[in-house]
Amino acid sequence: MINLKIFYSIFLLSIFFSCKQNKQADQMAVINMDLKNLKRQQKIDLKDLVKSIAKGNSPESKISVATVQEIIHDLNGDGIKDKIEVYKNTSLNDKFDQEHFHLPIKIFKGTNSGFELWKENNNLIYSVDNTCASEGFSNIVVKNNYFTIEAQTCYDYNVLVNGFTTFKIENNEIFLYKYGEEYFDKSNHDKKIPSKVWIQKNLGKIKFQDANESFLKKLKNKN
Repeated sequence: MINLKIFYSIFLLSIFFSCKQNKQADQMAVINMDLKNLKRQQKIDLKDLVKSIAKGNSPESKISVATVQEIIHDLNGDGIKDKIEVYKNTSLNDKFDQEHFHLPIKIFKGTNSGFELWKENNNLIYSVDNTCASEGFSNIVVKNNYFTIEAQTCYDYNVLVNGFTTFKIENNEIFLYKYGEEYFDKSNHDKKIPSKVWIQKNLGKIKFQDANESFLKKLKNKN
């Protein structure tokens, strides 16, 4: 005959392990339910995300660390704000140079569904000139359907050149409207050098994406 104490102990142990298994099963059910809910809540359409980024609509609204300047403004007068972004030149080693010389520029057109890439130019802002010290890119100023890129370069070791490149938005196109230069002689501060300005009549119809540093520097040889 089985000892009653042993039988009773076995009976209690079987109840304990049965309850423990049921509790673990309940916990796993709760975890599975939480995971299902989490997946539903965090479901992301990767195709939409890629399209959004291609249009210039980052999931983050803040300026990217790779962006030197961002301008939000209705450039073409359609009632929807557009965007100008100036990016770092990460091909350069010096941190200051990365944010001031030969910087890429992209212009995004605002639409009801977000920003779409409109125009871009990688060769407009002055390059690093190792023969002299200059500040390079400094600012973009926008007014109505015009915007001006302000930057500094030099034509020789002594003469600094402050350049002002203005573009005008006409319908769906962006044209070079005016280019001006102001000069400062570092070796002779009292020397007066007349400023120069070239307007669209002199420049011709040059599209934003076709304007470049080489063209602008050649203007100094023209009357």
